[in-house]
Amino acid sequence: MDYPKSTPGIGLVDGRFVDENPTTGQPGSLIPSAWANALMDELLGIISAAGLSPDEADHTQLVRAIQSMASSDYKKSVRCATTGPIALSGVQTIDGVALAVGDRVLVKDQAAASQNWIYVVSAGAWVRAQDADESTECTPGHLVPVQAGAVNGLTVWQLTNTEVPTVGATALTFRIVLGKKASTLADYGITDAYRKDQTYSQAQVDDLLKNVNAMPVGSILPMPKATVPPGFLELDGSTQSIATYPDLAAYLGTTYNKGDEPAGYFRLPDSRGEFFRGWDHGRGVDAGRTLGSSQAASIVCGGDANKTAQALVTFYNSQDDDASAHLARLNSDGSPGVIAGVAGAAVGATTVAAAQSNAMYVRPRNIAVMWCIKAWNAPVNQGNIDIGALAVQVSALEQRQRALGDGQTFQDLTANRLVGTVYPNTTGRTIWVSVSVTLTQGSSSTFSTGAAGDLKQRSYISNSGTGGSTLTHSVPVLPGEFYSVSGGSLNRWNEVRV
Repeated sequence: MDYPKSTPGIGLVDGRFVDENPTTGQPGSLIPSAWANALMDELLGIISAAGLSPDEADHTQLVRAIQSMASSDYKKSVRCATTGPIALSGVQTIDGVALAVGDRVLVKDQAAASQNWIYVVSAGAWVRAQDADESTECTPGHLVPVQAGAVNGLTVWQLTNTEVPTVGATALTFRIVLGKKASTLADYGITDAYRKDQTYSQAQVDDLLKNVNAMPVGSILPMPKATVPPGFLELDGSTQSIATYPDLAAYLGTTYNKGDEPAGYFRLPDSRGEFFRGWDHGRGVDAGRTLGSSQAASIVCGGDANKTAQALVTFYNSQDDDASAHLARLNSDGSPGVIAGVAGAAVGATTVAAAQSNAMYVRPRNIAVMWCIKAWNAPVNQGNIDIGALAVQVSALEQRQRALGDGQTFQDLTANRLVGTVYPNTTGRTIWVSVSVTLTQGSSSTFSTGAAGDLKQRSYISNSGTGGSTLTHSVPVLPGEFYSVSGGSLNRWNEVRV
């Protein structure tokens, strides 16, 4: 855009318009219609690119359009971004991209961080891009899309300075906020999330649920085999580590300790070779017993509750009045043996002579089992896991927004998209849209996103050169947003999406 210097006879003086001068007789300059129309087309193009409808009576539209474009949070996309310090001169290859003169590059890794920002490739010394060479064009939070690169391709970088910097003097720092190259939540600036080692996979949750039951720690069960099942210990009177079995230690306490346990250990009851008897608990049938106490064997005489102990010994030991020896054999861990003179009674006998209706029963018929105690509720964290809360956490993690490029593919939708048509993002994920349009000299194109009926400009490109030119929009579209491209002739439309 310039004064109509090439148009003859319009009265420009030193290349500028002048008024008529009656004193000197100098005529006033003429304004050619072609030049005036071109001027208006360019001004109206700015107004339209900002999403405004030209209004002859509104004299503020140009200012508002320029303010709208200048305040955009997005910079025009760059061809690539640096992966380390570079020389700011000459045509070179960065991040696997062979650059050409005029390409835009996000320089973000200079040793002197004040040199960072957006540059234009040149055969000589590089200079900052026209939209990034003033401090007012470098505001905190600016987003810069990257078109290509082995490391940084299809990513978005954000200026992390919190105060408006002075371009060329203030160190400029950046972080990745969108794109397939982020590998951790920290890369996205997320600090309040669970780490991978703090969560459970679906398979781990299934295993936990499979092994959890409602039997409380301390429950006792008889086992028909000599194999202790998971979650149990044999009641064998052994000492166990409090650190290894904290729930069981808290439940049993020192009830069965003998006083000789090592520090940090507790003792289990010993059920081997013993019958269990219900605790009297104040009933009076077995008075004076404490919970967990043992009791020696006693002789029971059927049919005669008044028979004395000596009478029992005489009844079964008529030829041996050594009561103490006989009682010792009865109370021994082994068999008392066959006692001479006892008619119809012997070890292992299943019948008693009919004459002895008041026969004694010392041991009932029985089956040997292994008594085991519930020591923990699950093979992990020993019964303290909250499965309900864990399920909620797993569900919440499944609903979290996934990184751009995770499970998405690069798709060429050129045949399915049109300039001037509004499309919805119904994928439930952020998508990345890259649209190349061919612009005639002096024309422009915009990319807008937002709620239905309220799209906002996110990208603006224009051809200020001579002849036609193909330029590219590169914009992320959030879940549920609508998006549209206006202006230019569609050349290529690519999307990273599911």
